[in-house]
Amino acid sequence: VAGLLKIRGSEIQQRYSELMMLAGGPYALPLIREAMAAGWQGNFPGGNPALAPLSSTFFNMRKTTIYGGSNEVQRNIVAQTVLG
Repeated sequence: VAGLLKIRGSEIQQRYSELMMLAGGPYALPLIREAMAAGWQGNFPGGNPALAPLSSTFFNMRKTTIYGGSNEVQRNIVAQTVLG
């Protein structure tokens, strides 16, 4: 059960970050490190500083299928457990 939850949870996290990038559109792509600091008052392309962390969040979530063992390994473990 834990393997199934790990697989599904990582897929959901990645899909969620992809949807955030799609919602932000081209304004979600730039990474401005200064924009992530509290109280930043600079110019942001598109006028919405809330979009600044989307690209870094997206790339950070790509690791979710790796850090606990790849999904393929987890699927093999689940298959061996279920099929005997």
